Amino acid sequence: KSGILVGFEDNVAISNNNISNISGVSGSYAWAINLGALTSISTTPPTSGNEVTNATVSANIIGSIRAASTYGAGGIIISPSTSGINLIANNMISDVAANGTIGDCGIGIMVAGGSGSTTRVYHNSVAMSATLTGGSGPNIALAVSNNPVIDIRNNILASTGSTGTGPNRAIALSYSTYTNLTSNYNDLFVSGGGTTAGVGAIGGWAGTAQVGISNWRTTTSQDVNSVNVAPVFTSTTDL
Repeated sequence: KSGILVGFEDNVAISNNNISNISGVSGSYAWAINLGALTSISTTPPTSGNEVTNATVSANIIGSIRAASTYGAGGIIISPSTSGINLIANNMISDVAANGTIGDCGIGIMVAGGSGSTTRVYHNSVAMSATLTGGSGPNIALAVSNNPVIDIRNNILASTGSTGTGPNRAIALSYSTYTNLTSNYNDLFVSGGGTTAGVGAIGGWAGTAQVGISNWRTTTSQDVNSVNVAPVFTSTTDL
C-alpha cells in the first residue's frame, strides 16, 4: 500500500504532505512515497523501475508505516534512474518500521541510484524507534544502492527500535566503492536491535557492519564532521 506513487515523471514536486497510518494488507509491502513504482522493500536493492527524474520531495511529514505480516516498509523510496537530479530535503520520518523476514526490511529513505543520476539528501530527520517482534531483517534510516552520485548532508539518521533479531543501521550502502559518495555534517545514531547495531553497513544493505562512526569514517573517508549523538526531538512524532 502506498500514500503517493509516481512513475515515469520528470520535474515532479511532492511537498508538504502528512502521510501516516498506512498498513499493508494480504501479504503486501507498505510505503509513504514511492518514486518509480517499486514493488518490494528488501535487502536486495532494485535494479530498475519506472524512473523519476529531477524530482523534489520536501517538507513531508511521515508517521506510522507498517507492512503486512513480515514484509518490508519504507518512508521515501526512489527507483534507479539514469539522468537528472533528485532532491530529498527537509522531510520528517518518525515511525517507519518492519519486522521483515526472508530478506525484507524497514527503510526510512531508499535511494536506488543509477549511473548518470544525482541524488541530494539534505536536512532530513529519520527516527526508526518502533518495537515489533519476529523480524530478522535490518531497519535502516538511509539505504543507498548502485553507487550513484549522492550528496548526504545535515541529516539526522537514527535507528533505535527493536523488531526481532535484525540489526539497526543509520546508513547502509550496497556497494564498496565510494568515489561518488559525499556525506558530512550528519548525526548517525544507532542503538538496540536484535544483533549488534552499526552506524553503517557496506557491501550490501545487510552487509558488513561499521559499528562505530570511526569505523565508518575509516572505511568511506566520509562524515569527518558528522556526530554520533542521541538526537533530542520535540516528541516522537515531531522531529
